[in-house]
Amino acid sequence: MVVGFRPKLGSLTAIAGAIALAIAILLGARAVPGDAAALTRTQASEAVPTRFEGFLKAQGAGKWLVGETSVLVDERTTVLEKRGRAEPGAWVIVWGTRDEQGGLRGDLIQVDRPAGRTGPVIQFSGVLRKQVGPWWVIDDVLVQVLDDITQITGAPRIGDLLWVVAENQDTSYRGLAIEVLAGASDVQPVEFEGTIEALSPDEWRVDGYRLIFTSSSVVSGEPAIGASVEVRALPDADDTLTVILARVLDQDATAALSAASVATYSASDTTADDSSPWSAPIAIATNLNHAARPALAYTPDHVAHALWETNGQLFYAQQQQPPDAAWSTPVRVAAGKSPVLKVDGDGRLQALFSNQFLGGYNIYHVSYRAGVWTLPVNVSNTSGASYKPALVANAEGGLDAAWMDNSPGYWTIYLGEWDGAFWTNYPVPNARGQAPALAQASDGNLLLAWQERAPTLDNPTGAYAIYLSELAETNRWSMPINVSDRPESDAEGADMAVTDDGFAQLVWIENGQEVRYCFGRGFYWPPAVTVVRAPVAARGPRIAIEHGAVLHVAWDEGNLVRAVSSTPAPGQWPKPTIVAGLDNGTLRDVLLTSMPGGGVAVEWVEVSQPDQAGIYASWQASRFSQRYWLPIALHS
Repeated sequence: MVVGFRPKLGSLTAIAGAIALAIAILLGARAVPGDAAALTRTQASEAVPTRFEGFLKAQGAGKWLVGETSVLVDERTTVLEKRGRAEPGAWVIVWGTRDEQGGLRGDLIQVDRPAGRTGPVIQFSGVLRKQVGPWWVIDDVLVQVLDDITQITGAPRIGDLLWVVAENQDTSYRGLAIEVLAGASDVQPVEFEGTIEALSPDEWRVDGYRLIFTSSSVVSGEPAIGASVEVRALPDADDTLTVILARVLDQDATAALSAASVATYSASDTTADDSSPWSAPIAIATNLNHAARPALAYTPDHVAHALWETNGQLFYAQQQQPPDAAWSTPVRVAAGKSPVLKVDGDGRLQALFSNQFLGGYNIYHVSYRAGVWTLPVNVSNTSGASYKPALVANAEGGLDAAWMDNSPGYWTIYLGEWDGAFWTNYPVPNARGQAPALAQASDGNLLLAWQERAPTLDNPTGAYAIYLSELAETNRWSMPINVSDRPESDAEGADMAVTDDGFAQLVWIENGQEVRYCFGRGFYWPPAVTVVRAPVAARGPRIAIEHGAVLHVAWDEGNLVRAVSSTPAPGQWPKPTIVAGLDNGTLRDVLLTSMPGGGVAVEWVEVSQPDQAGIYASWQASRFSQRYWLPIALHS
């Protein structure tokens, strides 16, 4: 059963035909590059590796029914029964190969939970759509609610946002716990950390916000001026906050903030030569303590915006006249880590990040409106730890997010959807793993990639592989495809973008030193190719698309940031160029983004001493001129 619903914009174009035409881009018609034999690997008669899981419903001669999928089981299939017998009712994980007609042969089948036990317990957030006796429809998930089993907090009504813990019952879910997060006409609570600036019996001021306390407000700890406090509150119409919970912390919040300054980074500080297409780096912020994970985005007015973490706090700066002007003095946004930054369809900045609140890690959302960042709203709302968010502004005017969460006892990938009022979320079917990457194709379909261990007979633990699944117009996730498909190699840290022709473009690191690339869509996935084999460890590759069709890839090699550009599907990548380098120090956490009107920018963290870091950026003007093709009528 698939959880989550959202209308789709169009159907997936058939891609198993004239592939050369499909990857011709706006920059001009060209032949398909590379080895023609390699580009036809996944023809209709061939198969691609996949992984899925579900209840084993039936076992026949040579075929098993797992969930709704028939699996061919023969002498080449290995069945692992260390956690229980492979019999109807067991929850099993299948690694196999699938052909384009939907046939699937099992290579390795592992019993995850023996018969008699329920499937994995899930947590998700959704809107209550319908109630019919014990059956509730929460988003499009059917949940059985029983008085003697389901613990309900609040009084759920149609339209309310609910948090749900449920156990899998094959065709439905049985509710274990349900809590009202927000009423249909309410806003979601905000959760933030700040410093107490003023105190009275019924009112506090925290970071400039006026907090109102009622008889139902809960206060933990002894409040004092200058103390740090965690606050969960409901925003009111008069810009006050009605406190749900306030927890006073021991340390002073202001002690964690490090000074940030701006400076110019001269061209002599980089090892790029005169022929480099990259500009001399410009400092966004320097003299930072433990800086990491910068994010960079450009709004339609051509203003550059940067967000990063330093010592557990998020800071923001902007550049009014990119690409060479000085950046503004950084300002604090919130407590948090690992920010991602996107521009929505209305030209507003939207950001996600991970933060610890009341002892647990969740994903939070803030937006930049009228020159001010909003207070954080909890996106994930799970009992586990949520990390490494990915974010896209979808074509429907909302936001889609993905992150990794360990609520079920293992890492799984969650998808969150924001419609402008509420965030809802659910675990993506068959997506156990880490480090998600998310993108949206021009037809509205979502593409999700992540890293996950794929066991083999020789290596039961398995090496990391890059998997990809697609949320299509049917509102169902496709069966995952192993894109990296090198059982003997660890493939990690995938990043993804989509060209205007609808093809996903992925990069990742293999064996710690190879930057690898693959493109595809649906059932078409040619073999991956090597972008570069670095002489040292390569980390964090990022990919960006210019003009909807030109590929740019950047990564770091310890004391170097390197980048390369190409048209899609190259048989061989060009030699990369050096963006920046240090004789003594480390460059890391590379980010790559396209610039309005053409060109790309790279952002990274420079660490010169263990506790001294800076955020820098460099840019490259567009080297590709746009071509326009006009139809010509031929007359005999």
